[in-house]
Amino acid sequence: MFDTYTTLLTDAGRNLQRNIRDSPVLYIWFGFMLVFSVAMTAMLTMFMLKNQVNMSIDDVVFSFFFVFLMKSSADFHKYFVQSPGVTYALSSAVSHQRTVGEIALMIFWTNLGLWVFFSSLFSVFLSVAGVSLGYPIEYLKFTTGVVLGCILGVATSLHFFSPHKLRLLPAGAIIGVFLYVRNLEIIVVLIGFSLCYLAWSVRYALDSYQYVNRKDRQKENKKAIMRTERSAIFFKETTVLWRDRLLSSFVFTSVATGGFIGYLAVFGKDLFIPESLRIQAEQFLPSVYVSLGIYIVIIFTAVFPAINMFLIEEQTMWVVRHLPVSEKTFVTGKVYALVIPFLCSIPFLAYYIAFAGTRFLAFSIWFLVFSYLAGVIISLPFGAKYIGKKSDVLVLYSVSLLVFGVVSVAAGLDAIVGRFFSAYHVLFYVVTIIFEIVLLLASIEIAAHVMAMKQKYSWFTGKPKL
Repeated sequence: MFDTYTTLLTDAGRNLQRNIRDSPVLYIWFGFMLVFSVAMTAMLTMFMLKNQVNMSIDDVVFSFFFVFLMKSSADFHKYFVQSPGVTYALSSAVSHQRTVGEIALMIFWTNLGLWVFFSSLFSVFLSVAGVSLGYPIEYLKFTTGVVLGCILGVATSLHFFSPHKLRLLPAGAIIGVFLYVRNLEIIVVLIGFSLCYLAWSVRYALDSYQYVNRKDRQKENKKAIMRTERSAIFFKETTVLWRDRLLSSFVFTSVATGGFIGYLAVFGKDLFIPESLRIQAEQFLPSVYVSLGIYIVIIFTAVFPAINMFLIEEQTMWVVRHLPVSEKTFVTGKVYALVIPFLCSIPFLAYYIAFAGTRFLAFSIWFLVFSYLAGVIISLPFGAKYIGKKSDVLVLYSVSLLVFGVVSVAAGLDAIVGRFFSAYHVLFYVVTIIFEIVLLLASIEIAAHVMAMKQKYSWFTGKPKL
């Protein structure tokens, strides 16, 4: 009974323990930043309550719903759609519907447990600060929104990664209703409809398992081109980015984030900032918005592909170990390929400027280049460390938090230089970029060294370690 459910939970726990043993400092940092983030959210809530900031609680409920919708979809894609280990469970005498149901149940309880843990921690911080916690109806509305997001996330992932995407229409209808009506009674009714939709969707689960929509191959003679080692690796990585449709998602993220941040830069202070604080906030809010927007973009276009380029070698490690190229050449070829995602991040600037104007153009260009380089510099050694391994998604989150710390310090230094040494502002931009280029070269060396240390002998050259 619940064998698949128990196995997945056990495997997830062991994987987390293994990653913590491999990188204890990284996960300690991640845990600290999680607690710090919850504490900062509690402080922001206190500030909003104290200054009577007008914000619709329904909009916040929808935000949490959307976050758990996306997370549940990603979890189901990881544990079912692309999981080779599920082959055994699907080949056993247990019905497919029961196996898929247990996977969905594991994802549901895991995400609901995360919500309970972090919301409880948030409540503790507010209680310590002396804020009244007499909001049972509001908390119940948040919780039901999370439950709805978890259920719909699994059902959405089932049909999104299948040849029958028209089956997503009921999910779209439920999300549309929730977008405009978020009364507690309506949410409960939507949960009932979502459970029926999920039960119906499980019947067609095998349509999405290991489903890949591939394009027709070109003629082989068009691909038989002699290339150098670096250009061959570059071609391989860019082919993967194009095949998996990641480049289009990078462009969409850049455009959507640029437009949204530009809108906030123009209208944000009127929407979220009390009238008594608008004069002070007007000086720094636009730069805060553009910094936050660029950070979101570089997480998608720099950190994720830089780490993922190493992790996806899981099925090709036997080839990687016998390639007649050095580790440095291997890493450098992947770095060359990261130029393409950087080009995909540039539309952010165009759409931001379309709304907010050119007031922060110089800062935006510098911060985008600086943040992108910082994301690549930090990601390369971690990608090399976890190459070919099934890594917990917390690695991506941890690296993202490290990048956030670096770019936050850089934004603070820029503010100091702009205020007290404005004559040297351009020089500051040039020096920091040159410094990061030097660090990038050092990061490539470190990543290559990390790869060479993973075995007694170098994977590629066969030479003993120094």
